[in-house]
Amino acid sequence: MFEQKSLKDLARLFRLLKRVDNGLARLRETMHIYIKQRGELIVSEEGNLHVSFLFLFLFGLKYKLNCNPQTFVESVLLLRETFQEIVDKAFDDDKYFQRSLNEAFEYFINLDTRAAQYLSLFTDSLLRRHSVSSKMQDSQIQKKLDDVMLVLKYLKDKDIFEEFYKQHLAQRLLHGNGNSEFHEKLMIGKLKFTSKLEGMFKDIEQSRSLTEQWNLFAKQFPVSSDPIVELDAKVLTTGFGFILFFFFMYYYLCIVQGNTK
Repeated sequence: MFEQKSLKDLARLFRLLKRVDNGLARLRETMHIYIKQRGELIVSEEGNLHVSFLFLFLFGLKYKLNCNPQTFVESVLLLRETFQEIVDKAFDDDKYFQRSLNEAFEYFINLDTRAAQYLSLFTDSLLRRHSVSSKMQDSQIQKKLDDVMLVLKYLKDKDIFEEFYKQHLAQRLLHGNGNSEFHEKLMIGKLKFTSKLEGMFKDIEQSRSLTEQWNLFAKQFPVSSDPIVELDAKVLTTGFGFILFFFFMYYYLCIVQGNTK
């Protein structure tokens, strides 16, 4: 009945077993085991197995290199949506069945530390320009971001997710290929480690401001008759703004010194 998602039959079974001693406990256990087995199949699916060389270097783990994080995350979401509907409609939104559902998902999501990377890669694909999300409406992207948070709550390795998320965010900011600053900040607002990520946006804004100031300064005080080479520097290190400013000045003085020899 779980396989066919037969809500009416499951609802009748729920009402019947409710009259039997430990009847619902057995039904909960059956559901729990079924979800765990389905989840284990998702985690062990060959098409979902992949990890970056950076992850291999950092954590010393051996993984196969065929990747499909989108399939992994969407399979988890589909399974969760299916059984959430069963719990809500067939099992009268019973809190014990809800707890059993959550425990089963928490079990298989944490079988493999790669789940943290998959989740970050899936989020990256939503927030990058020229990705699948470019054809989505804002409401659809926001729904997908909410789905990410739904899976993230089951994840114990949130620190690993945070590291991957910061790497992917840095790439989007440095290369300027983010799909929408609104969605970036919306996602950051959903995460708990917001201060670190907000600092990255401030670094980019400061880099942009200092770059504009430098290019304006270079045009006002040219050191030669050669065409001015505009400088575009982006720095993503908290508190690096002053160092960036001194780098600009050092760069300028080197040009002046080179042209006075």
